Amino acid sequence: MRKNTFNKVAAILIVAIAIAVILLTALSIYVPAFTAYAEDEQTAETITTKCIKIAPADLEHSAYSSPTSIAVKDLDTDETVFYIPDSYYLTGVEYRKIARFNFEYYAFSYAGLDTSKWYIDYSEALTVETVTFTADETPFPDVRLTLIDTGETVYLDNDTVLTNEYTIKFIGFNQTGDEFYVSATKDGVTKYAMIGKTLFTDSYIPYQARTQAAREQLLKEIAATPKAGDIVPNTSKTLRIILIVGICVPAVLIVVLLFKPTKGSQKRTLARERGRDEFDYDERREYRRDRYDDRRDYRDDRRDYRDDRRDDRRDYRDDRRDDYRDDRRDYRDERRDDYRDDRR
Repeated sequence: MRKNTFNKVAAILIVAIAIAVILLTALSIYVPAFTAYAEDEQTAETITTKCIKIAPADLEHSAYSSPTSIAVKDLDTDETVFYIPDSYYLTGVEYRKIARFNFEYYAFSYAGLDTSKWYIDYSEALTVETVTFTADETPFPDVRLTLIDTGETVYLDNDTVLTNEYTIKFIGFNQTGDEFYVSATKDGVTKYAMIGKTLFTDSYIPYQARTQAAREQLLKEIAATPKAGDIVPNTSKTLRIILIVGICVPAVLIVVLLFKPTKGSQKRTLARERGRDEFDYDERREYRRDRYDDRRDYRDDRRDYRDDRRDDRRDYRDDRRDDYRDDRRDYRDERRDDYRDDRR
């Protein structure tokens, strides 16, 4: 009784130790990350605004920004100015309606530009969401471009030649994405133009910082997908060992302690089995009733017996024929003749 009690107490202690090891391991992993995240949220200045953003269609296979279907238009001419690059935000979005013309649109801010004469069409497909940015994070493109010195003259307008003396910044795309809509600033004067992207040293626009981080995380997760039996790739070997030992060893000990039979239990089991059936069966033997076909054996014996008799008779006749064939003696009984004469 004491031994069984000791086994149960030992099993409970082992389970408690295993749970403690697992909890400590989990805390050692998640608490530092959570603490760092909380510190960032508390110390960094933030900016919250209503935004519109179009996410990239294929974040895994597309490494750079491309034009979306959101067209920025001019309120006076209703012509398309440029197309918003994916992964970037329109901030300060405000729904407006001109009742006289039943005209609905969104006003917005973008890249620190004067957007009072720009708008985008209202559409239920666009989602306006509240986004919080840190003070050092920009939701707009911040890409400075440099012209390639090919000897070709590039015009901003009919009278202005574009050179690298201007501060050239990327704003958006044309519909096909083979031209950049840029701002060129010199001596406090800013002009805008659509320029072929092949004329710049950097013809690819990177993603906005959040989207770029999301893409890097996605690629890491894809690379970390278990392959060829690798259950938990890219993790610490020490952590793997701790988890394996902390889970497997207590489980084995529990099974051994709970299911290990004692000598007394073996004797009781044997006694119960004896009481059920006093006859010890041989497990290797099949206990089926043996059949003995008497008639079949008997018929066989009789058939053999008849054959033996037939053979003896044939041999006997042959022997008599051979022994008395040439014997010419008279074997008649003389006494029969004597009696015959007396009667006469």
